[in-house]
Amino acid sequence: MNLKFDRFGVGILIGVLGAVAGFYLFGLIWSYQNNTSVAYFVNEIFLGTSFFQDKIVTMSMLFDAILFALFLKWRLYNICKGIIAVLLLSVPVVIYLY
Repeated sequence: MNLKFDRFGVGILIGVLGAVAGFYLFGLIWSYQNNTSVAYFVNEIFLGTSFFQDKIVTMSMLFDAILFALFLKWRLYNICKGIIAVLLLSVPVVIYLY
């Protein structure tokens, strides 16, 4: 498709927003399962200890993989390229946190 918003920069923006949304979605699910708040998840589990940081970032990026599949199905290839760029840039972050 040749849509006006099918741009690489839009894909990067969607990838970053998708990672943030994935982080908070994972935090909501984790908080619900453990009877805690999302604030506790962010402050104590993610920021408070380095043991879970790489795993949480990896889980957050899975949301981008879902977005990539959706945009690929809709044939918005430039957006897909931006999302893949965000996914590839997250790999060194995960390795650093590991």
